[in-house]
Amino acid sequence: MRLIDLVNQSGRHLVFFIGSFPGAAMKGVTLKEVYFSASLQAETACYLAERFQIDFIRPVTDLVVEAEAMGLKARYPDNGAPVLVEHPITGPEALANLNLPEPGRDGRLPINLEAIRLIKQRTDKPVIGSLTGPFTLAGALCDPAGVAMKTITDPEFLHALLAFCTRALKRYGEALLAAGADILWISEPLGSLLSPAQFWQFSGRYIQEIFAAFPAMDILHICGDTSYMIKEMLATGAQGLSLDSRVSLPVLATQMPEDVVLIGNIDPVGVMLEGSPQQVVKATANLLTAMLPFNNFIVSTGCTLPFEVPAANISAFVETARNFPRLSPSQARLLLSLRRALLEGDSEGVTTLTRKGLQLEVDAITILEGGLIQGINRAGELYQQQKVFIPELLLISQAMYAGLEVIRPVLVQKRHGTRGEIVLGTVQGDLHDIGKNLVGLMLTANDYEVIDLGKDVAPEQFVEAVRACRPQVVGLSALTTTTMKSMEKTVRALKQGGQGEQVKVIVGGAPITPEFARRIGADAYAPDAAAAVTEVANLIDKVKEHQDGQSTTGVF
Repeated sequence: MRLIDLVNQSGRHLVFFIGSFPGAAMKGVTLKEVYFSASLQAETACYLAERFQIDFIRPVTDLVVEAEAMGLKARYPDNGAPVLVEHPITGPEALANLNLPEPGRDGRLPINLEAIRLIKQRTDKPVIGSLTGPFTLAGALCDPAGVAMKTITDPEFLHALLAFCTRALKRYGEALLAAGADILWISEPLGSLLSPAQFWQFSGRYIQEIFAAFPAMDILHICGDTSYMIKEMLATGAQGLSLDSRVSLPVLATQMPEDVVLIGNIDPVGVMLEGSPQQVVKATANLLTAMLPFNNFIVSTGCTLPFEVPAANISAFVETARNFPRLSPSQARLLLSLRRALLEGDSEGVTTLTRKGLQLEVDAITILEGGLIQGINRAGELYQQQKVFIPELLLISQAMYAGLEVIRPVLVQKRHGTRGEIVLGTVQGDLHDIGKNLVGLMLTANDYEVIDLGKDVAPEQFVEAVRACRPQVVGLSALTTTTMKSMEKTVRALKQGGQGEQVKVIVGGAPITPEFARRIGADAYAPDAAAAVTEVANLIDKVKEHQDGQSTTGVF
């Protein structure tokens, strides 16, 4: 079985996270204890799989275990990764004295093999056996900086060292599979130090040799932004690519063969460790929305989870992924075609594909969030990269509106009463309204009554609309930095003369930041349309808590 077959057999998104460090924390043992105990490796890995219902099991591993088995000395922090204290293999003579390790005898390799056996006795879930990449192992033996320089100063010795490392890794890989591992995972973090050509010469072709030696599922993981060498990573023959959180998966997914699985890539520190459960849910849902057209995808973290990651965050991550809708192949292909038509500025194509999506029973919100919004966001990125320009953006905007006109009636029909009233508008001097229109459409789809004042709206017009319509929230949008002053004037006008006691103000737009929103006296800020819906709901909830029934104003 190939990895893509495993993915396609599932009726939902498969999900797991890299590393079992949190299992040690939750079981009350140190990582140092786990490294030297097969039973603790199995116990911590199985505990995580059972508690959080992840789809793969990967026991605790590290990047020095093979080098240590060759006789190198390491130190072991209680709750951190082992660190080598020497890198003695600096030339041919030292290499000649190095012996290939015996997986069943040397170092901690037998412990890792026994852990795989114990896990297989407890579960039917696929078990991952881990190898250090050949270039990273060479760096452990020779010193990371030294091995990088030897790609230029002494490539002959480096190739001899890499050939030795590859023989050792093939021997260990064979033992992992014999112990019961279903998938071979190669971690090659030092690969990101190299150019594409250097990566292939000094890493990729050796990884290819390892993968080709075994009829097993396999995955390649490289830390950092590897966007520039995806072609070379694919050439290794890896069935799955695990990519760091610095990589844009939706962009790279368009370059992937359909039988290669993308894996990733929630930030293990900024989101999983430092974020709240709500932030984890949002980041995971955003990634899944962006990846809706691509079924060759496993939801995971971008790298190893730290020891101290809160259990609530892990639960939020896994539950969001397991419950997120997965499109059928025909629906996924249509959504991808819709994004492409939008980026081509093809209004007719966008109209046709949007209608076809509704016929294929793709939810209108999914078409909006997973197709049109993703396409327009990508257009913004390309504009910032100077890959598209104003003429193209105008055509793309026109195509966006064509799609919105198709789904607008459907979204309005699905409304179930009114959850609140919001006045929206783009501030005076600003003629851009795509962002404001998206917010309005999302709010309408979520059962809010939207009074849209349009674009280039003067402060006095907002004040008059509040008096006439008595909304709970006012939303102000600005796309250019030159109109941020108009936003400030509008907030001031709404807060004066008693208006600030009647409504809450929410602000948003490309140049707006949370700090700016606070400085001008806005009550809330939203970075995008989906966040605006959440913030408006929070503002209206606050209004309902007031015993005097006063209205509130919001800013997006």
